[in-house]
Amino acid sequence: MDSGKEEICKEISVYLDRIEELENGSALAVLLIDEGEEEYSGEFNLPTEFLPEDSGEGDYLTIKISHSEDSPQFEVKEINKDDAEVILIFEDIAVVLPANFLPDEISEGEFVSIKISRDEDKTNAALDEARQLLKELE
Repeated sequence: MDSGKEEICKEISVYLDRIEELENGSALAVLLIDEGEEEYSGEFNLPTEFLPEDSGEGDYLTIKISHSEDSPQFEVKEINKDDAEVILIFEDIAVVLPANFLPDEISEGEFVSIKISRDEDKTNAALDEARQLLKELE
């Protein structure tokens, strides 16, 4: 049954550069914003608990942020235009993302869902390219 509402969402491609272990035992994923052709426009950190289980350093991921009722729900706590960042709250965890990750129609106090998946095609293409470079070096 179609309710007639169009889902408001935004998809972002990122590269999982590395995972940094913190002193408190938790870990942060350092993600590079993928602009294509091995170009990256910036980086941000995300607690590793939000990553798909099958992801690891060197993987490409797709982050889909939508204004929907799927869980988990993140509250848009603050949109800071000066610093170009948005602060989302999930339970007791604050997640800071680049402000342009949010769909334009979303404002402070609203809830969004975030789905992160491994981009198999991009990851495999990058692995194939690395294997080819290694072959050429031998």
